[in-house]
Amino acid sequence: MSITQNSNDEPLELVQIGDELLPAEPQKSRRSPYSLDQKYIDAYLAAPHRGRAEAYRVASGSNTKYARQRAAEIHSRVGSQIDESLKEKVLGVGSFALDTLIYLAEFGETGSVRGASASKLLDMSLKIAPPEVKRVKAKTREQLHKEIAGVKERLKAIGVSV
Repeated sequence: MSITQNSNDEPLELVQIGDELLPAEPQKSRRSPYSLDQKYIDAYLAAPHRGRAEAYRVASGSNTKYARQRAAEIHSRVGSQIDESLKEKVLGVGSFALDTLIYLAEFGETGSVRGASASKLLDMSLKIAPPEVKRVKAKTREQLHKEIAGVKERLKAIGVSV
């Protein structure tokens, strides 16, 4: 057995079979599952709309019929990392778009640009409600009087005079 180099400067192992020197079979190396996980994360974040199976195919470099199952296994391990990265990506794009609209509303070259930007900002602000706001029905006078009477009774029970 001897080692030589080919034109790409990669070592090439030769084995002697009979009186001939022939290239040896390449050694198969196992990839670390963590490197495949990272490649999967990168592929998924690059194109989340293509789906998990396609991200697995890109990451592994193979077109296996079990790509969907393998992708589900990897996604169960690294799903939280992907979710965090996607949230950061979306927040970054959203804040950039909002900053651009605010800038155009203030400093747009024409009145129509400023007006359209301000209108878009107003539409966005009406669609986005803080999470604490809940829709509640207005209470009738009788319901309010019952609640007040209940609070007064509880206060009297603990010794507070009203």
